[in-house]
Amino acid sequence: MQSVQDGLSIDPQPLRMQVGGMSCVGCATRLERVLTGVPGVSSASVNFALERAEVVFDSLATSVVAIEQATRGAGFEVQTADAGAPS
Repeated sequence: MQSVQDGLSIDPQPLRMQVGGMSCVGCATRLERVLTGVPGVSSASVNFALERAEVVFDSLATSVVAIEQATRGAGFEVQTADAGAPS
């Protein structure tokens, strides 16, 4: 659903990813920082124990591919990604 915020059109979308390669809670924290640094990402939550990242992003500003690339660029593996997944 598109909306207007501060005069800009936004289209928030949820994304759930299974992430591999995290060896400690610090990895999850680092991945959260990387994901929230992607332009268009409004929030990111990474659960180390479940090896899962949940992201809300503006699909008009970024894409699932860009979020996956940022995850891989930080040294982690994207095992599955499900856009539009309920939180």
